[in-house]
Amino acid sequence: MAVNSKAHTGGHFASGSDPAASASAPAPAPSASAPAPSAPTNSTSPVANTTAPVANTTNVVGALSTADVIINKAPYEVTKCDQVVMITAKRIENFDDYTSRSPAFFTMSAYLINMFESQDNNKLLESINLDHIRIIPSVLRGSKNCLGFQDSVNYRNITMCMDDQATYDAISKVYENFMSCRMGGDLKEFDPVTINSVLTASCNGFNSTSGVTYDLPKIRAEVTADLQRAGVVFI
Repeated sequence: MAVNSKAHTGGHFASGSDPAASASAPAPAPSASAPAPSAPTNSTSPVANTTAPVANTTNVVGALSTADVIINKAPYEVTKCDQVVMITAKRIENFDDYTSRSPAFFTMSAYLINMFESQDNNKLLESINLDHIRIIPSVLRGSKNCLGFQDSVNYRNITMCMDDQATYDAISKVYENFMSCRMGGDLKEFDPVTINSVLTASCNGFNSTSGVTYDLPKIRAEVTADLQRAGVVFI
C-alpha cells in the first residue's frame, strides 16, 4: 500500500493511506554493499491482521502514537477514541440488485467512513463525515448483513456488506462507540465503586454493598419534606 503520512483530513486519512506505516524518522541510507531499495508501489495485498503496538504510528488526529491505533481483525473492539478500524468487506454496486456486490476496503474513525475499491489509497470511492449522518445506520432492507451509511448533507451513501452476523454486529458497535466519542464519551465504563458512590450521594445513603433495602414510603416522605423546606407547594 502506498503510504502518505501527511494525508489527514478532518482527523482521518481521507486518501486511505495506512497510518500504521507512517514514520516520522527518515530511513537510514543503504550500505554500499546492499542493493538500493525499490520505489514504493501501490499494493492491494492484505495488511497483517494485528492490533499490536506499532512504533511511530499516527493516530486519527495525526498525532504521533505508539499505541494500538489500528484495528483490522475481529472482534473489532474499539477501546479508545483515536483508533481507526479497517475491514475488508463488500459493497453494493447496483441498488436495484443487492446481489451485485464487489470486494471493497473500508476504514472508519470518529471522523470519517471511507470506502475504497481496494487497499490502494488512489482508489477512494466514497467518503462520509460522521457529522453528516442523521439516520442511525441499519441493515439494508432486502439484505442480510449489509450496513448502510447515509450522508444527509451531501447525499452520499456507503454500503458495507459483511460475511456474517457477528461481524455486522461488531461494526455496528464500532459506529456506536465512535458516535459516543463524538458526544464526549471516553469509552470507559464506570467501575462498581464509582457507581456505588453516586448512588450513595443521590439515593439517601443507599449502599449497594451493604444489603440495604429501600423503604419507599420513607424515601418519598423524606423527598417531600426536602421539597417543602425548599419552598415547593404541593396542591
